[in-house]
Amino acid sequence: MTTIEKMSNRIIQERQRDIDPKVRDKDLLLHQMVAGLAEESGEIAGLLKRVLRDGSVPQERWLDELGDLFWYLVNVADMVGLSIQDCYKYNETKLRGRYS
Repeated sequence: MTTIEKMSNRIIQERQRDIDPKVRDKDLLLHQMVAGLAEESGEIAGLLKRVLRDGSVPQERWLDELGDLFWYLVNVADMVGLSIQDCYKYNETKLRGRYS
């Protein structure tokens, strides 16, 4: 098992263990996960804005926001029946066909 698979499995287990018991509707949970993905993407865009304005952002900020984005991405993929590995392999094949 790859490191990415291990990390993905841990993230999925954490979601399943820690999910708010009030959120029983899977569609609502998926909506929350996708909204979280969009929110984190915006925070990453904000970091770029700060780089362009101030010249830099501490690496820790990138790690923090990219890690949050990864967490949501893994969960959204899992909830729609995919894995991060599936997404990577599909994208790699698509791009290879496009740019080869």
